[in-house]
Amino acid sequence: MATKVVIIGGGFAGVFAAKHLSDMSKGDVDIELISDRNYFVFQPLLPEVASGVINAQDAVTPLRLLLPKVKVRL
Repeated sequence: MATKVVIIGGGFAGVFAAKHLSDMSKGDVDIELISDRNYFVFQPLLPEVASGVINAQDAVTPLRLLLPKVKVRL
């Protein structure tokens, strides 16, 4: 039986923890991320977005693409 890990929050810490656990597991861990959004905002790029250097969509990634082996719940 797989160990179940529930991570609450889709910010930097939650996404990093989910990504790290999914990369390290050999299929023996069931990872679930609970977030209020279905996307991750890479906040260090927000000044570039505000100044028009990059487009807003370049600073945003859907959680399902970022964490393909993690169940994401809203």
